Amino acid sequence: WEKVKEDQAIQFPAPNFPLGFPIRLYPREM
Repeated sequence: WEKVKEDQAIQFPAPNFPLGFPIRLYPREM
């Protein structure tokens, strides 16, 4: 699921999250 998380994180603009926020920190629910 790591690969899927990466693709999902890239798609998510995550403007609320700071750039320093690690993508891997995203909870699985997200």
